[in-house]
Amino acid sequence: FDVTINSSSPNATLSSSKYFASGMGTEGSPYVIENLQQFLNLEKFAGQGSSTCYVLHSNIEASGQQLSQGISSFSGTLDGNGNSLQNFTITKQAGDLGVVDQLNGATIRNLGITSFTLTNNDTTSSFTGALAGRAVNSTIESSFASNGFLNVNANAGSLVGYLQGGAIRYSYATNNIT
Repeated sequence: FDVTINSSSPNATLSSSKYFASGMGTEGSPYVIENLQQFLNLEKFAGQGSSTCYVLHSNIEASGQQLSQGISSFSGTLDGNGNSLQNFTITKQAGDLGVVDQLNGATIRNLGITSFTLTNNDTTSSFTGALAGRAVNSTIESSFASNGFLNVNANAGSLVGYLQGGAIRYSYATNNIT
């Protein structure tokens, strides 16, 4: 993180210029995500809160990469802008699993997840879903997951593994779960 501390204010702010293509993280000027690394940088901004906004500029092609993890937690607004994250694999030994493991007070809209494999080897009370393993007080709208494989030993949902509060609207998933 680049942290700037103003001596007249105790608040610290992140410098996003090296993490995203552009934007200020506001509704009028969301952080713009143009590639896989910028998408994965959402992890670094997890603590910025539910008012932080992000938008996908185009489809993100992962070229079959094995990702070490998805985004562990997200609480902002992500607008896929009709684009998809595609062609990737994530394997996890324990805990919730999804492109975002846990949504907390988040809004996800207009986002596709396609041609993927998620493997969760946890045999306890974890949840697995293509978009999110667990979504708490979150809204998912006009989003989808398709042409994917979820290999799990515990609880799974094709789009979201577990939804507590919030809503899923105008969204669908067509994946294989084993």
